[in-house]
Amino acid sequence: MKNLSAILALSLTAGLMVGAEFLPIPLLTPMAASLHISPGTCGQSVSVSSIFAILASLGAPLFAGMMNMRRLLVTLALLLVLSLGVGAVANDLYLIMGSRALLGLSVGAFWSLATSLVMRMFPRDEVGRALSFIYTGNAFAVSLLPAMASFLGGIIGWRAVFALFALPLVAATVWLGMAVPALPPVKRSAATSITAILRRPVVLWGIGGFVLAFCGIFEIFTYWRPLLSTMAKATPDDISIAFFALGVSAFFGAALANRMVRAWSLYATRTILPAVLALITLLFLAAGRHVGSATILMLFWGLVQSIIPITASLWVADDIADAPEAAGGLMNACIQGAILSGAFIGGDMLDHFGCQGVIIASAVILGLSALVFCRELLVKRPQSASVQGPAGLGGIHADAPSPTQEL
Repeated sequence: MKNLSAILALSLTAGLMVGAEFLPIPLLTPMAASLHISPGTCGQSVSVSSIFAILASLGAPLFAGMMNMRRLLVTLALLLVLSLGVGAVANDLYLIMGSRALLGLSVGAFWSLATSLVMRMFPRDEVGRALSFIYTGNAFAVSLLPAMASFLGGIIGWRAVFALFALPLVAATVWLGMAVPALPPVKRSAATSITAILRRPVVLWGIGGFVLAFCGIFEIFTYWRPLLSTMAKATPDDISIAFFALGVSAFFGAALANRMVRAWSLYATRTILPAVLALITLLFLAAGRHVGSATILMLFWGLVQSIIPITASLWVADDIADAPEAAGGLMNACIQGAILSGAFIGGDMLDHFGCQGVIIASAVILGLSALVFCRELLVKRPQSASVQGPAGLGGIHADAPSPTQEL
């Protein structure tokens, strides 16, 4: 694969960014105790990163037009290092929120540009594979970091975990600066702006489905530790094992995603997965009171949910291939809004209705996502979209410019 070192550097950086974004989740209970707030309030406060990620996502096309891609990515990675440093010394809620704001700016801009960057670096028939590489890095981080954070947090404290996490990110930043090509700034046009693509019905329905899917996922994902502690009476070691199981299954899900999309088509995969995830979530009502059965369910839950973000990126490369920067920014802004909404809904459910409320709300939202995707399939697409594109994604636009043309 061309640019292999660059895609591996991006995969590592993406994994560390996701790890940093979700680092408080396995540490939520001790963080809340240290800051003298409820777990629900703590979960909502760390989710403030989503607000700033939304702003960064909407501004991503502007950033991409101001500097070359290598310099932009290195800047975003350094901003994340600063965020972790602030979090490590935080002794009140406001400093935590400040560190999460810096993190949101970094993560929001990075993920908004990820699909566009891959489309510029690789030919169409390798876009799906390259995106799977990046998301496999995410899953690798999810498989190791929550379990490690939960384990280390009980030994050295959650602030030290934040500081320790910054070290591999510094190494990843250096690798990015060496491996990623200095792609020139992206030229902008009114026809491919965020407001222009929002006028396309297929975009509105597609993004609506993904917003509900991510909202349902993070409505429960943010509060896994309180759920395990309360429902299953899990010990810290049990929770570490459960998070490790969740991450391992997510790793395999990301690795298999591209093959699944090729076998089932992008649109079938994207429509079925939220419904399956809703059913698995509901099973926690019956089986979530025992550590063993809860861990097994988390294995299946992680496997299914890890594929959904990949289908989102592939959908951008498929249905909005002519405006990947604007589409990526819009998609990521909506996803971050969904994460924020999910965290706030889950926090309210946990504080007022307990664990059962969190589980039921997540399943309902995921079910609505599947229904919206079913409706989106009925929207008429441009005739330029083929039924099955060369990348096997379910329909790369035949008349879209080649992602590597400018190289």
